Amino acid sequence: MDLSLKKSWLYLLVALAAAAVAVSLAGDRSPLSAQTQSPVGFIDRDLVLRSYAGEAIAAVLAERDRLQEEFDRIAARLDEEAKLALFQEYEERLARYEEEMGIDQLIGDIDQALAAAAAEAGVSVVVDQSAVVWGGVDLTGAVLRRLGVIQ
Repeated sequence: MDLSLKKSWLYLLVALAAAAVAVSLAGDRSPLSAQTQSPVGFIDRDLVLRSYAGEAIAAVLAERDRLQEEFDRIAARLDEEAKLALFQEYEERLARYEEEMGIDQLIGDIDQALAAAAAEAGVSVVVDQSAVVWGGVDLTGAVLRRLGVIQ
């Protein structure tokens, strides 16, 4: 090996050693180390939605289906521009119905209950239970209690 190649390897080794020291001084900031600082919470989102807002959601879905059938029937006779205008009208009708049913308020209530339950449990990250393989703090019951669904 000639001298310039040896120097290149030496510089590379020194750079790698310096990088290793820098990484060790920076500490472990990986997602796994964050879990030791704050547990991850989870909820059964479907259960919470069904239990607290199920009737309103079912009504909105039924109205959506009804409007879709009506739209399909009428749109079959229209040109593309008229279909687009009709589609926008039906979107607005569905949005008004969601507002009448209080969907935004119900979702807001759930969000507030979840935030309070997470804070009480010392949890800073909450995921749906379908994402959990093992561990974590189940906040479903605490959220349902805060919403008044269970005692």
